[in-house]
Amino acid sequence: MTISIATEISQEDRTASQGTPPPSPPPPQTPQAPLQAPRKLGDCTACRVTGTVALTGLGLHCLNQSRRHAPGSVGGKRVMAAVGLCTCSH
Repeated sequence: MTISIATEISQEDRTASQGTPPPSPPPPQTPQAPLQAPRKLGDCTACRVTGTVALTGLGLHCLNQSRRHAPGSVGGKRVMAAVGLCTCSH
């Protein structure tokens, strides 16, 4: 036992004589604040109503433009009908 203690002391003396500073202790652990629950992001009621009214109005306008007696080509009327159905269905 005495030999192992002497060996440890001599190793410490060598590092001290070489000018190498001893390793610093790790920084103390600071308690972290509890994480807040993530906020639920969503639209307000007024925004939802405004969006619904706007898209429904757009869909009705597009369906009106796709009527048979409305001016425009047959392909354009079909596109307007598709857009009108898609926006009114949401």
